[in-house]
Amino acid sequence: MRTLLISNSGQPFLDHCREEIRDFLGPLRRLGFVTAASLGDERLYAARAIEGLRPLDLDVEHIYWKSSPLTTLARVDAVFVGGGNTYTL
Repeated sequence: MRTLLISNSGQPFLDHCREEIRDFLGPLRRLGFVTAASLGDERLYAARAIEGLRPLDLDVEHIYWKSSPLTTLARVDAVFVGGGNTYTL
């Protein structure tokens, strides 16, 4: 198993680590973004992440815990878990 840990306190979102994400994913193109640790608007957070990952030409899907997460999970090659509150996650 491989794990990539990043921190994103900078702006624009994910700008400082896109190359590391690209290298980590290699040929994988379908990425699921999990927002379950967010204390805010999860859909807005997912949209922000999808926009931040757009330069990598990935097919990013929001894995939303309230809307068929297992179905979405089955369609992706890799999972990106966004930050937030660990208790919420």
